[in-house]
Amino acid sequence: MSWWLAKLLGMEQLEGGEVESARLSFANLQTPYHVLAFLAAEAMLIWAVIFFYRREPAYCPRRRKAAMAAARILGLNILLLILAGPILEIVKSGMSKNKVAVLLDVSESMNFRDAAGPGERLRSAYLLGLADIASGSGGELRLPPEKEREMAGASRLDLARGLLRHRKIGLIEKLKDKYDVEVLV
Repeated sequence: MSWWLAKLLGMEQLEGGEVESARLSFANLQTPYHVLAFLAAEAMLIWAVIFFYRREPAYCPRRRKAAMAAARILGLNILLLILAGPILEIVKSGMSKNKVAVLLDVSESMNFRDAAGPGERLRSAYLLGLADIASGSGGELRLPPEKEREMAGASRLDLARGLLRHRKIGLIEKLKDKYDVEVLV
């Protein structure tokens, strides 16, 4: 398959492996009767366009009529092909990782600061790197005043970023082991 066609169809994004074959089929042309109806519609379409452009008054030059008829036939053929439901089946060899998109919401609501109970305070401090999970004995978390202020000023977005960046949790690294990860903000 030529390079420009592969780029047009998005096949250059197929990572990991070589494309062995590509086959085009149509979802809505499954039986011979569907194909026959499609070809009949195609013939009627071409006939109707030619018929109506032949009846066009003489003020339009013949070449312009032919160009307009060809453009209309091409446009209607594209529409018919879309209605036929084209499917491109690609067979490729090799292994590739599935893609996972991690979406981080940065809307205005993520700037809110939530009031947290004892368990949430410990999780928040852990995500922000201010405390270790073991430091919260009995659900009571005691932090120095400067860390307490930093935790109190943390927004939802800060906590979400902390979760994504935390080295001990390693969420992104764990995902990268199995998947091709793309973080989108």
